[in-house]
Amino acid sequence: MASIYDGLYGYKLRKLYTVAKRSKDNRKNLAYDYKDKIMKNSVSPHIYRNDVMRDFLDFINDYVYNKIQSVRRLKLFKAFTVDKDYDIE
Repeated sequence: MASIYDGLYGYKLRKLYTVAKRSKDNRKNLAYDYKDKIMKNSVSPHIYRNDVMRDFLDFINDYVYNKIQSVRRLKLFKAFTVDKDYDIE
């Protein structure tokens, strides 16, 4: 029987080109990875004990993370010294 959550995380799949593009990168001094920690640091751990709320907050976390990333992309779009294909992640 199919779960109600099947196919919901399809937007998180990484594109093959970006994986190949970064395969030999040696990145140093990376920023703090807050991708999965935005809502966990903002909400009481008491709320995360409920499975339904945990799933809902994971979706909210993805939404907030995408909004933060879109602002960062706009900032880079404005900077003329950055290559147009530069990826934030």
